[in-house]
Amino acid sequence: YDADLLLHDMYRPPEPNQPLRFGYLGTLTDQYDNRAFWQGWQLALEHPDMAGATAHLYGHVGFFGHVPIGLNPALPGRTIPAARYEGPVPKAEVARTYRDLDVLLFLVPNSSYVTSGKTYEYMSTGKPIVAVHTPESAAGVPLRGYPLKVSVTDLTPAAIADALIE
Repeated sequence: YDADLLLHDMYRPPEPNQPLRFGYLGTLTDQYDNRAFWQGWQLALEHPDMAGATAHLYGHVGFFGHVPIGLNPALPGRTIPAARYEGPVPKAEVARTYRDLDVLLFLVPNSSYVTSGKTYEYMSTGKPIVAVHTPESAAGVPLRGYPLKVSVTDLTPAAIADALIE
């Protein structure tokens, strides 16, 4: 990851009496079908601690920019409440984007061969991270021991909802 893009004072606590802002910043591809995540999100929104919470997805769609948004299972679509695709973030806005989120969503494919510089970028923010992947995902290895990480116990909507609420 590009450490120069992040500010040294990125952490800010959530605003008191304001709904939480969850967010993902990264490339959105059809390699990660997160329909179970969005089902879990909908379940989580029923919990009082999640009242008014929103999910924001930032990033390019597809590795080469040619995955049609309407066909991409990584995007929430119009039927998912309190979820928005915000589009790509210019490098100069990466720090601000992270700063304005309360909880980071770590949505990565389930593979023992997929790693991610995004893991280190997320940890460097000092923000809580909800890790939505199987334990076999190599991208989650650096997160082991990160004190603000909540991992799903499995990829069912109920387990995802539990992790989001926690």
